[in-house]
Amino acid sequence: MTEQVRSIRLRPTASNILQAGSNQIGEIFYDETNGTLRVFTGAEVSKVLASKNYVDSKTYTNDDIVWIAYDDLASLPSASANHGMFAHVHGTGGAYYAHSGSWIELALKTDVGNSTITNDDIAWIAYADLVSLPAASDNHGMFAHVHGTGKAYYAHAGAWIELANTASLATVATSGSYNDLTDLPSAGDLTGDLTGSVFADDSTLMVDGVSGTIPVSVVSGLAAVATSGLAADVNLGNVTNESKATMFTSPIFGGSVTATNITSSTALTLSATAGLFLSGIRRTSEEVGLLTGATGTVVHDTALASVWYHTTIAANFTANFTNLPTTANRVFGLALMLVQGSTPYIPNVVLINGSSATINWEDTAAPTGNASKVDVVTFAITRTGGAWTVIGSLSTYG
Repeated sequence: MTEQVRSIRLRPTASNILQAGSNQIGEIFYDETNGTLRVFTGAEVSKVLASKNYVDSKTYTNDDIVWIAYDDLASLPSASANHGMFAHVHGTGGAYYAHSGSWIELALKTDVGNSTITNDDIAWIAYADLVSLPAASDNHGMFAHVHGTGKAYYAHAGAWIELANTASLATVATSGSYNDLTDLPSAGDLTGDLTGSVFADDSTLMVDGVSGTIPVSVVSGLAAVATSGLAADVNLGNVTNESKATMFTSPIFGGSVTATNITSSTALTLSATAGLFLSGIRRTSEEVGLLTGATGTVVHDTALASVWYHTTIAANFTANFTNLPTTANRVFGLALMLVQGSTPYIPNVVLINGSSATINWEDTAAPTGNASKVDVVTFAITRTGGAWTVIGSLSTYG
Protein backbone atom coordinates (compact mmCIF):
# COMPACT_ATOMS: atom_id res chain seq x y z
CA MET A 1 0.00 0.00 0.00
CA THR A 2 1.45 3.34 -1.01
CA GLU A 3 1.20 6.21 1.51
CA GLN A 4 -0.20 9.34 -0.02
CA VAL A 5 -0.51 12.87 1.32
CA ARG A 6 -3.97 14.29 1.14
CA SER A 7 -5.40 17.66 2.21
CA ILE A 8 -8.86 18.53 3.36
CA ARG A 9 -10.54 21.67 2.17
CA LEU A 10 -13.09 23.07 4.61
CA ARG A 11 -16.08 24.96 3.35
CA PRO A 12 -15.48 28.64 4.08
CA THR A 13 -18.20 30.76 5.59
CA ALA A 14 -18.47 34.51 5.80
CA SER A 15 -19.48 34.43 9.44
CA ASN A 16 -18.57 32.83 12.79
CA ILE A 17 -22.18 31.65 13.15
CA LEU A 18 -23.73 28.41 11.88
CA GLN A 19 -27.43 27.63 12.00
CA ALA A 20 -28.42 24.73 14.23
CA GLY A 21 -31.13 23.66 11.81
CA SER A 22 -28.75 22.95 8.93
CA ASN A 23 -25.48 22.04 10.75
CA GLN A 24 -24.32 19.39 13.18
CA ILE A 25 -22.64 19.88 16.56
CA GLY A 26 -18.93 19.15 16.20
CA GLU A 27 -18.77 20.38 12.63
CA ILE A 28 -15.47 22.23 11.87
CA PHE A 29 -15.51 25.12 9.44
CA TYR A 30 -13.30 28.00 8.26
CA ASP A 31 -14.38 31.54 9.22
CA GLU A 32 -13.20 33.44 6.16
CA THR A 33 -14.04 36.86 7.64
CA ASN A 34 -11.92 36.41 10.82
CA GLY A 35 -9.39 33.93 9.39
CA THR A 36 -9.98 31.31 12.13
CA LEU A 37 -10.98 27.68 12.43
CA ARG A 38 -14.12 27.13 14.46
CA VAL A 39 -16.11 24.23 15.83
CA PHE A 40 -19.91 24.32 15.94
CA THR A 41 -21.21 23.66 19.48
CA GLY A 42 -24.85 24.43 18.88
CA ALA A 43 -24.46 27.95 20.32
CA GLU A 44 -25.06 31.02 18.23
CA VAL A 45 -21.31 31.92 18.10
CA SER A 46 -19.00 28.96 17.42
CA LYS A 47 -15.84 28.23 19.41
CA VAL A 48 -12.42 29.21 18.01
CA LEU A 49 -9.79 26.49 17.59
CA ALA A 50 -6.56 28.03 18.94
CA SER A 51 -3.40 28.13 16.82
CA LYS A 52 0.04 27.39 18.30
CA ASN A 53 1.01 31.07 18.09
CA TYR A 54 -2.14 31.97 19.97
CA VAL A 55 -1.38 29.45 22.72
CA ASP A 56 2.27 30.53 23.00
CA SER A 57 1.34 34.19 23.36
CA LYS A 58 -1.57 33.62 25.74
CA THR A 59 -1.18 34.91 29.32
CA TYR A 60 -3.11 32.72 31.70
CA THR A 61 -4.61 33.92 34.99
CA ASN A 62 -6.16 32.12 37.92
CA ASP A 63 -9.50 32.31 36.11
CA ASP A 64 -8.10 30.21 33.23
CA ILE A 65 -7.06 27.32 35.51
CA VAL A 66 -9.44 24.58 36.57
CA TRP A 67 -8.29 24.10 40.14
CA ILE A 68 -8.74 20.66 41.67
CA ALA A 69 -8.18 19.35 45.19
CA TYR A 70 -6.47 16.00 45.75
CA ASP A 71 -8.08 13.56 48.19
CA ASP A 72 -4.83 12.56 49.91
CA LEU A 73 -1.06 12.79 49.55
CA ALA A 74 -0.96 9.54 47.54
CA SER A 75 -3.18 11.16 44.90
CA LEU A 76 -0.67 13.94 44.18
CA PRO A 77 1.12 13.64 40.80
CA SER A 78 4.85 13.06 40.58
CA ALA A 79 6.73 15.95 42.25
CA SER A 80 9.80 15.40 40.07
CA ALA A 81 7.67 15.72 36.92
CA ASN A 82 5.85 18.83 38.19
CA HIS A 83 8.61 20.97 39.75
CA GLY A 84 7.16 24.26 41.02
CA MET A 85 3.54 23.07 41.00
CA PHE A 86 1.23 24.07 43.85
CA ALA A 87 -1.55 21.76 45.02
CA HIS A 88 -4.15 21.43 47.77
CA VAL A 89 -4.82 18.09 49.52
CA HIS A 90 -8.34 18.03 50.87
CA GLY A 91 -7.67 15.14 53.20
CA THR A 92 -4.98 17.01 55.17
CA GLY A 93 -6.37 20.53 54.63
CA GLY A 94 -2.87 21.65 53.69
CA ALA A 95 -1.10 23.23 50.72
CA TYR A 96 2.04 21.85 49.07
CA TYR A 97 4.56 22.71 46.38
CA ALA A 98 6.82 20.41 44.35
CA HIS A 99 10.58 20.82 44.80
CA SER A 100 13.59 18.49 44.39
CA GLY A 101 11.31 15.52 43.74
CA SER A 102 9.24 15.97 46.90
CA TRP A 103 6.02 17.68 47.94
CA ILE A 104 6.86 20.39 50.55
CA GLU A 105 4.07 21.34 52.94
CA LEU A 106 3.38 25.07 53.43
CA ALA A 107 2.64 26.44 56.90
CA LEU A 108 -0.81 27.93 57.48
CA LYS A 109 -0.93 31.63 58.34
CA THR A 110 -2.83 30.84 61.53
CA ASP A 111 -0.04 28.51 62.63
CA VAL A 112 2.69 31.07 61.94
CA GLY A 113 0.78 33.91 63.59
CA ASN A 114 0.16 31.94 66.78
CA SER A 115 3.73 30.68 67.19
CA THR A 116 6.04 32.32 69.73
CA ILE A 117 9.79 32.24 69.12
CA THR A 118 11.98 32.31 72.24
CA ASN A 119 15.75 32.37 72.77
CA ASP A 120 15.66 28.56 72.91
CA ASP A 121 14.35 28.45 69.32
CA ILE A 122 17.39 30.35 67.98
CA ALA A 123 20.67 28.62 67.18
CA TRP A 124 23.03 31.24 68.61
CA ILE A 125 26.54 31.35 67.14
CA ALA A 126 29.68 33.23 68.12
CA TYR A 127 31.90 34.72 65.43
CA ALA A 128 35.62 34.02 65.68
CA ASP A 129 36.75 37.56 64.85
CA LEU A 130 35.48 40.87 63.49
CA VAL A 131 36.15 39.96 59.85
CA SER A 132 33.87 36.93 60.25
CA LEU A 133 30.83 39.11 60.97
CA PRO A 134 28.28 39.33 58.14
CA ALA A 135 27.75 42.60 56.28
CA ALA A 136 26.33 45.20 58.68
CA SER A 137 24.50 46.93 55.82
CA ASP A 138 22.56 43.71 55.10
CA ASN A 139 21.75 43.00 58.77
CA HIS A 140 20.64 46.33 60.25
CA GLY A 141 19.63 45.85 63.90
CA MET A 142 21.37 42.47 64.30
CA PHE A 143 23.27 41.67 67.53
CA ALA A 144 26.33 39.40 67.50
CA HIS A 145 29.10 38.16 69.80
CA VAL A 146 32.73 38.01 68.64
CA HIS A 147 34.62 35.39 70.62
CA GLY A 148 38.03 36.74 69.64
CA THR A 149 37.40 40.14 71.25
CA GLY A 150 35.02 38.96 73.96
CA LYS A 151 32.68 41.79 72.98
CA ALA A 152 29.12 42.28 71.78
CA TYR A 153 28.21 44.34 68.70
CA TYR A 154 25.12 45.58 66.86
CA ALA A 155 24.72 46.55 63.20
CA HIS A 156 23.78 50.16 62.42
CA ALA A 157 24.34 52.53 59.47
CA GLY A 158 26.47 49.97 57.63
CA ALA A 159 28.89 49.39 60.53
CA TRP A 160 29.25 47.11 63.55
CA ILE A 161 29.03 49.20 66.75
CA GLU A 162 30.83 47.83 69.79
CA LEU A 163 28.93 47.62 73.09
CA ALA A 164 30.84 48.31 76.32
CA ASN A 165 31.15 45.63 79.00
CA THR A 166 30.19 46.81 82.47
CA ALA A 167 33.61 45.73 83.75
CA SER A 168 35.30 48.22 81.42
CA LEU A 169 33.25 51.16 82.68
CA ALA A 170 34.39 53.26 85.61
CA THR A 171 32.21 53.16 88.70
CA VAL A 172 29.70 55.99 88.58
CA ALA A 173 27.70 57.02 91.59
CA THR A 174 23.94 56.94 91.05
CA SER A 175 23.36 59.63 93.66
CA GLY A 176 25.33 62.08 95.75
CA SER A 177 27.73 64.86 94.93
CA TYR A 178 30.38 65.44 92.31
CA ASN A 179 32.99 64.02 94.69
CA ASP A 180 31.22 60.62 94.62
CA LEU A 181 32.42 60.03 91.06
CA THR A 182 35.63 58.04 90.51
CA ASP A 183 38.24 57.88 87.75
CA LEU A 184 37.63 61.52 86.85
CA PRO A 185 39.93 63.03 84.18
CA SER A 186 42.29 65.81 85.21
CA ALA A 187 41.10 69.16 83.90
CA GLY A 188 44.44 70.92 84.22
CA ASP A 189 44.84 74.69 84.28
CA LEU A 190 42.54 76.89 82.18
CA THR A 191 44.46 78.91 79.59
CA GLY A 192 43.65 81.50 76.97
CA ASP A 193 41.34 84.54 76.96
CA LEU A 194 38.48 84.58 79.48
CA THR A 195 35.04 85.51 78.14
CA GLY A 196 31.67 85.66 79.83
CA SER A 197 30.19 87.73 82.64
CA VAL A 198 31.38 89.13 85.96
CA PHE A 199 30.67 87.62 89.36
CA ALA A 200 27.35 88.36 91.03
CA ASP A 201 28.77 88.19 94.58
CA ASP A 202 32.03 89.16 96.26
CA SER A 203 34.03 86.15 94.93
CA THR A 204 37.64 86.90 94.04
CA LEU A 205 39.01 85.83 90.65
CA MET A 206 42.66 84.87 91.14
CA VAL A 207 44.73 84.92 87.95
CA ASP A 208 48.34 83.83 87.75
CA GLY A 209 49.93 86.93 86.30
CA VAL A 210 53.01 85.06 85.11
CA SER A 211 51.46 82.25 83.09
CA GLY A 212 48.07 83.81 82.41
CA THR A 213 46.23 80.77 83.78
CA ILE A 214 43.70 80.07 86.51
CA PRO A 215 44.93 77.34 88.89
CA VAL A 216 42.66 74.31 89.25
CA SER A 217 42.44 74.91 92.98
CA VAL A 218 40.77 78.23 92.26
CA VAL A 219 38.43 76.81 89.61
CA SER A 220 37.01 74.25 92.05
CA GLY A 221 36.05 77.01 94.44
CA LEU A 222 34.48 79.50 92.04
CA ALA A 223 31.09 80.86 93.10
CA ALA A 224 28.09 81.35 90.81
CA VAL A 225 28.70 83.73 87.90
CA ALA A 226 26.21 86.43 86.93
CA THR A 227 24.83 86.39 83.40
CA SER A 228 25.13 90.15 83.00
CA GLY A 229 26.77 93.08 84.73
CA LEU A 230 27.45 96.78 84.67
CA ALA A 231 30.74 98.58 84.62
CA ALA A 232 29.96 99.81 88.11
CA ASP A 233 29.77 96.22 89.35
CA VAL A 234 33.52 95.81 88.74
CA ASN A 235 34.48 99.39 89.64
CA LEU A 236 35.47 100.47 86.12
CA GLY A 237 35.43 104.21 85.74
CA ASN A 238 37.58 105.14 82.78
CA VAL A 239 38.58 102.28 80.46
CA THR A 240 42.15 102.79 79.28
CA ASN A 241 44.15 100.62 76.87
CA GLU A 242 41.89 97.58 77.37
CA SER A 243 43.40 94.89 75.14
CA LYS A 244 40.71 92.22 75.69
CA ALA A 245 37.69 93.14 73.59
CA THR A 246 35.83 90.05 74.80
CA MET A 247 36.52 90.46 78.51
CA PHE A 248 32.80 90.86 79.23
CA THR A 249 29.62 89.83 77.44
CA SER A 250 27.80 92.98 76.25
CA PRO A 251 29.12 95.23 79.06
CA ILE A 252 27.78 98.72 79.70
CA PHE A 253 30.63 101.13 80.43
CA GLY A 254 30.42 104.63 81.85
CA GLY A 255 33.07 107.32 81.79
CA SER A 256 35.22 108.10 78.75
CA VAL A 257 37.80 106.28 76.69
CA THR A 258 41.23 107.85 77.02
CA ALA A 259 43.17 105.48 74.74
CA THR A 260 45.11 107.19 71.93
CA ASN A 261 45.20 104.08 69.71
CA ILE A 262 42.71 101.25 69.23
CA THR A 263 44.06 98.26 67.31
CA SER A 264 42.84 94.75 66.60
CA SER A 265 44.63 91.69 65.21
CA THR A 266 41.40 90.70 63.41
CA ALA A 267 38.52 92.55 61.72
CA LEU A 268 36.94 95.17 63.97
CA THR A 269 33.26 96.00 63.45
CA LEU A 270 31.57 99.06 64.95
CA SER A 271 27.78 99.14 64.89
CA ALA A 272 25.06 101.04 66.72
CA THR A 273 21.34 100.50 66.35
CA ALA A 274 20.61 104.21 66.82
CA GLY A 275 23.46 105.39 64.57
CA LEU A 276 27.22 105.96 64.88
CA PHE A 277 28.39 109.56 65.22
CA LEU A 278 32.06 110.55 64.86
CA SER A 279 33.43 114.03 65.31
CA GLY A 280 36.87 115.62 65.20
CA ILE A 281 38.12 113.27 62.47
CA ARG A 282 41.29 114.61 60.87
CA ARG A 283 42.42 111.76 58.64
CA THR A 284 41.12 108.42 57.34
CA SER A 285 42.65 105.73 55.14
CA GLU A 286 41.48 102.44 53.71
CA GLU A 287 43.01 99.47 51.95
CA VAL A 288 43.00 99.22 48.16
CA GLY A 289 42.55 95.87 46.42
CA LEU A 290 45.06 95.23 43.62
CA LEU A 291 43.80 93.34 40.55
CA THR A 292 45.54 92.63 37.24
CA GLY A 293 44.59 91.11 33.88
CA ALA A 294 40.84 91.50 34.35
CA THR A 295 38.71 89.44 31.94
CA GLY A 296 35.54 87.36 32.28
CA THR A 297 34.13 87.46 35.82
CA VAL A 298 36.36 89.13 38.42
CA VAL A 299 35.61 88.77 42.13
CA HIS A 300 35.74 91.96 44.19
CA ASP A 301 35.51 90.86 47.84
CA THR A 302 33.98 93.73 49.82
CA ALA A 303 35.18 92.11 53.05
CA LEU A 304 38.72 93.01 51.93
CA ALA A 305 38.31 96.38 50.19
CA SER A 306 35.86 98.89 48.75
CA VAL A 307 38.32 100.36 46.22
CA TRP A 308 40.19 98.28 43.63
CA TYR A 309 43.15 99.25 41.44
CA HIS A 310 43.08 97.48 38.03
CA THR A 311 46.12 97.15 35.74
CA THR A 312 46.77 95.30 32.44
CA ILE A 313 43.05 94.96 31.77
CA ALA A 314 42.47 92.34 29.03
CA ALA A 315 38.78 92.84 28.13
CA ASN A 316 35.48 94.23 29.28
CA PHE A 317 34.68 92.25 32.41
CA THR A 318 31.99 91.34 34.93
CA ALA A 319 32.53 92.80 38.41
CA ASN A 320 31.22 90.32 40.99
CA PHE A 321 30.91 92.15 44.34
CA THR A 322 30.88 89.47 47.05
CA ASN A 323 30.21 89.59 50.80
CA LEU A 324 27.89 92.57 50.51
CA PRO A 325 25.54 92.52 53.54
CA THR A 326 21.84 92.21 52.66
CA THR A 327 20.71 94.46 55.52
CA ALA A 328 17.71 96.49 54.40
CA ASN A 329 17.97 100.25 53.75
CA ARG A 330 21.74 100.37 53.32
CA VAL A 331 23.92 101.93 50.60
CA PHE A 332 27.46 100.87 49.70
CA GLY A 333 29.99 102.99 47.82
CA LEU A 334 32.47 101.04 45.64
CA ALA A 335 35.11 102.30 43.21
CA LEU A 336 37.25 100.70 40.47
CA MET A 337 40.39 102.58 39.31
CA LEU A 338 41.14 101.43 35.76
CA VAL A 339 44.65 102.05 34.41
CA GLN A 340 43.85 101.90 30.69
CA GLY A 341 46.17 100.74 27.92
CA SER A 342 45.93 101.51 24.22
CA THR A 343 42.58 99.70 24.12
CA PRO A 344 40.33 100.77 27.01
CA TYR A 345 37.91 98.42 28.82
CA ILE A 346 35.26 98.83 31.51
CA PRO A 347 33.20 96.66 33.89
CA ASN A 348 30.05 96.41 31.77
CA VAL A 349 28.24 93.82 33.94
CA VAL A 350 27.72 93.73 37.71
CA LEU A 351 26.96 90.73 39.93
CA ILE A 352 26.12 91.10 43.62
CA ASN A 353 26.99 88.05 45.66
CA GLY A 354 26.90 86.11 42.38
CA SER A 355 23.47 87.35 41.22
CA SER A 356 22.94 89.64 38.23
CA ALA A 357 22.08 93.30 38.85
CA THR A 358 21.19 96.02 36.32
CA ILE A 359 23.57 98.98 36.08
CA ASN A 360 21.82 102.36 35.92
CA TRP A 361 24.54 104.42 34.22
CA GLU A 362 24.85 108.17 34.51
CA ASP A 363 23.12 109.95 31.59
CA THR A 364 21.23 106.67 30.90
CA ALA A 365 23.98 105.23 28.63
CA ALA A 366 26.91 102.93 29.29
CA PRO A 367 30.22 104.87 29.09
CA THR A 368 33.31 103.95 27.08
CA GLY A 369 36.83 103.80 28.44
CA ASN A 370 39.59 106.24 27.53
CA ALA A 371 42.84 104.89 26.07
CA SER A 372 46.04 105.47 28.07
CA LYS A 373 44.11 107.29 30.81
CA VAL A 374 42.97 106.44 34.32
CA ASP A 375 39.23 105.89 34.44
CA VAL A 376 37.45 105.69 37.78
CA VAL A 377 34.15 103.80 37.79
CA THR A 378 32.07 104.30 40.92
CA PHE A 379 29.01 102.32 41.98
CA ALA A 380 26.41 103.33 44.57
CA ILE A 381 24.67 100.07 45.49
CA THR A 382 21.48 100.37 47.56
CA ARG A 383 19.54 97.57 49.28
CA THR A 384 15.82 98.32 49.75
CA GLY A 385 12.70 96.20 49.67
CA GLY A 386 14.71 93.00 49.30
CA ALA A 387 16.25 94.19 46.00
CA TRP A 388 19.46 95.87 44.79
CA THR A 389 19.70 99.16 42.89
CA VAL A 390 23.04 99.88 41.18
CA ILE A 391 23.98 103.41 40.01
CA GLY A 392 27.20 103.69 38.00
CA SER A 393 29.32 106.52 36.66
CA LEU A 394 32.73 106.97 35.00
CA SER A 395 35.25 109.80 35.41
CA THR A 396 38.51 110.18 33.48
CA TYR A 397 41.84 111.49 34.76
CA GLY A 398 45.21 112.16 33.15
